[in-house]
Amino acid sequence: MIKRLVDGPGLGAGIYPMQIVDLRQLTSRQLEPLLAEEAQQWRQELHWDYRASIDLIKKFVDARSLTGSAVIENGEPVGYAFYVLEEHKGLVGGLFVSPRYAQQELSQQLLADTLTTLGGIPKLSTDFGYSRASSCSCRSRRQTARYRTSFPGLFERARARG
Repeated sequence: MIKRLVDGPGLGAGIYPMQIVDLRQLTSRQLEPLLAEEAQQWRQELHWDYRASIDLIKKFVDARSLTGSAVIENGEPVGYAFYVLEEHKGLVGGLFVSPRYAQQELSQQLLADTLTTLGGIPKLSTDFGYSRASSCSCRSRRQTARYRTSFPGLFERARARG
């Protein structure tokens, strides 16, 4: 994945405070504050202890084997998304943006970036949906429903590209 800049309101020409980078360029230490925020969100909103998942994410980030992207502002990650490949499917494994930032805009950018990347991988299914069997199915269903209403046409545009 190539670094790409995200436009911000009221900025001069060529000056962008945020960029999207390949998740494999980061370490778990760099992601630690963001992952702590995510664990807190899981605890507050869903009463779910997400620490075991965070530990797994850190392990794969440090092994440079977690594919995805992160939004960086002033050198600090403020959001990330990752995916895994399973046979002929690309599965979005997670997406989180700090509540201190424009969550909808950055989430949409991360999701679009992920879907575009997955759409460019040969022999992957272009059927977009979510898994009811996922261990995080309650969050996946809720987020998928939120994406479908918050980002009308996103899934259809991604499907058309694939």
